[in-house]
Amino acid sequence: RIPPRRRRGRCSEVCRGAMAAFTITVSDPETRSDTLGSYVLYRINSSGGGTDTTTSMPVTNATVLRRYSDFLWLHGELEYAFPGAIVPPLPEKNVVRRFSTEFIEARRRALERFLNRVAMHADLCPSPVFRNFLLATDDGLAAAKEEARNQRKQQGGTKFMQWMEGAVSSLSAGGGAARDEAQSPVDARFEEEAQFIQNLEAQMQNVVKHTAMLVKRNREVANALFEFGMAFTLLGQTEADSLGGALAQLGRNADQMSVAAAEHAENEATQFEEPLQEYTRMIGAVKVALQRRAERKAAYQSALADLEAKQAAHQRISQTPGKEDKAESARQAAERAQESSDKAKADFDEVSERVLRELDRWKREKAADMRRYMLDFAQLQAQYNRQLEENWRSLVPRLQAVQGETRQDGLYAAAPVPAPAPAPGADDVPDAPSGTAAPPAS
Repeated sequence: RIPPRRRRGRCSEVCRGAMAAFTITVSDPETRSDTLGSYVLYRINSSGGGTDTTTSMPVTNATVLRRYSDFLWLHGELEYAFPGAIVPPLPEKNVVRRFSTEFIEARRRALERFLNRVAMHADLCPSPVFRNFLLATDDGLAAAKEEARNQRKQQGGTKFMQWMEGAVSSLSAGGGAARDEAQSPVDARFEEEAQFIQNLEAQMQNVVKHTAMLVKRNREVANALFEFGMAFTLLGQTEADSLGGALAQLGRNADQMSVAAAEHAENEATQFEEPLQEYTRMIGAVKVALQRRAERKAAYQSALADLEAKQAAHQRISQTPGKEDKAESARQAAERAQESSDKAKADFDEVSERVLRELDRWKREKAADMRRYMLDFAQLQAQYNRQLEENWRSLVPRLQAVQGETRQDGLYAAAPVPAPAPAPGADDVPDAPSGTAAPPAS
């Protein structure tokens, strides 16, 4: 069996020493219950990282227990703190089978991949929220969540209204100076990237669909080999001597291959199908990053439209005699609108630059990841087919050694076929076999 590769999360130099290189594992899932119901705890172990130079908290061999809702919180906070970043995806929820052994183990593997991808991300790796998730006690994590909620209450309302205004503005704007000014020089590239992502998503979904069909078929082959082997084992019990032994051996070989086929299908599922499924979710994360830029652009367009309106109002009032007080108020409103516009533009530019960096990084990682997935798949097939060949080849001598026997009841008669003798010449008449008459003389 080819063991699954363990990814080692390493913060790059961009992390500025916030956390050193370390390895993250997710293990020992444990189902627990409280007054609200049942849940699963996962053991998170961070090792090999030395000391966090920001908080002086030890990273080496730090172990905490986290549940799936904690992972959801971490993911949401990373998206909020780094708009435009491609935050690695979490495994999807499953209400029906969420406590089955197979589902919990698959989720454990996916959660481990998620944490190691975050650890390899230059921006996400040194973030305080990630440190709290890996190192804080239960009380410390609860305090971090409460602090984040309070910050959302203070900032969330304003940002939400700003987004809504920007969305309405972007949909209703019919042109004009504000709309033209808000267009970024790289908008064409973002449109191309969005089209590329849309096409890639459709193709990846098709690949995942057919991969799932392949894994399902191989599992069915494993079951069929088991039934096939059992049938020949029972048939061998009805026969005597070497034929019965050969039939039984065929059944045992088929049973061995049913085990190998089942293990092969499981390896395909964990080392090939699951990573491909994760990459379809990763494409969804890329789409979220593009959407964050679209939201910033809409907010910037809204701020520009507001600035244009405020400036026009100030100009109109300032030209009207006797409205000096209102003109001053209009001037101040225009200045505030200018500040809001400048801030929205800076936010838009920052998110745009981040998304561009993220797209370049993601494409590089995608190429390396897909190469690794294909290589793992090819090695799995080569190893499995060698195992198949060795198994069936070992059966050939046993089958060739089966000797035919004549049963006394006359219902069964088979004899080995003799090797062909050389054809006799004209003057070379062969001796008659013992117990038979000689051929007549010519």
